[in-house]
Formats: sequence, C-alpha cells, structure tokens
Amino acid sequence: KKYGSQNVNQESVTEKEKINSEKLAEMSNEIEDSDSDSLKEESKAVEVSANKEEAETDLLNKLTGQPLQSDILLYALPVCAPYASLQKYKFKVKLTAGNLKKGKASKQAIEVFVRDKACSSKEKELIKAVTDPEMVATILGDVKISTPGLQAAKGAQKRSKKAKAKKNSHS
Repeated sequence: KKYGSQNVNQESVTEKEKINSEKLAEMSNEIEDSDSDSLKEESKAVEVSANKEEAETDLLNKLTGQPLQSDILLYALPVCAPYASLQKYKFKVKLTAGNLKKGKASKQAIEVFVRDKACSSKEKELIKAVTDPEMVATILGDVKISTPGLQAAKGAQKRSKKAKAKKNSHS
C-alpha cells in the first residue's frame, strides 16, 4: 500500500476494461451495420434475380407450338427435338438418318408446312420469313424427311423447277 499504488492499479484496470468493452461494443455495432448492409444488398440481388426469372418465364410462356386463331403471331421459330415431344406442335416433320443435305431438307420442310391446308396466310408468311441459315443451324446433317403431304410437296417442287426451266429455255 505504499503510495496508494494498489488503488491506482485497480482504477486503471477498470478504466481499461471499460475502454475495451466500449471498443468491443463499437466494433460489434460496425459489424452488425455492415452485415445488415450486406444483407440488404443480398436481398436486393435476390429480388432482382427473381424479377429476371419471372420475366424470362413470361417470355417462355408466350411461345407455343399450337397457335390459336385468336393469338397474335410475331415469329416462327425452328425447333429440333425428339419427335415424341413435338406431337402437339402444329407444324412438324420427322427427321431420320438419310442422305438429304441440311439446306434441301429445310426447303422441303418449309414447302410441306406452306402447303398444309390448315396453314393460315399469316403462318405462311412467318414460315417463309425464317431464313435458311436459321433453319440449317437447327436441322441435323444428312437426314430424310418423313411426314404426310411430303410427296405432294416434292411433286410441286419438281413442277416448279420444270416450269422455270421451260421459261429459261424459251427466253
């Protein structure tokens, strides 16, 4: 107890403890604030991704393989998938292994679709608007097309070629 050093040490220890506990409290508050900020940011990111998913789902739901008369058609989209999954599609051809090149196969498929009696004028327009590169990129190589009405389409193609040849030879 010389010069009251024991009391000074106890007071300094309690002051240090107070200071340390205050610093810890400040640090924990800062951590909580940063955690809440990061949680807010994460929740915003989750909301944004949920909105994007909803928008993408809405776009996908607008696609149909069976357009109704009341539907507003904007575009024809070529699709290549297992035939069983395309059973409900309005326009489809069956592709099997064969020796027909992609370009010729796509032209035959378009001819079959356009000659279909159930095809409206707007559908014909949209089918014809699909470019050859789009169709060729979708179709597998070296195929054979099988579908009802294929022979009629092939006959029509031959007749149109003969008519063009006659016009060119008479000119």
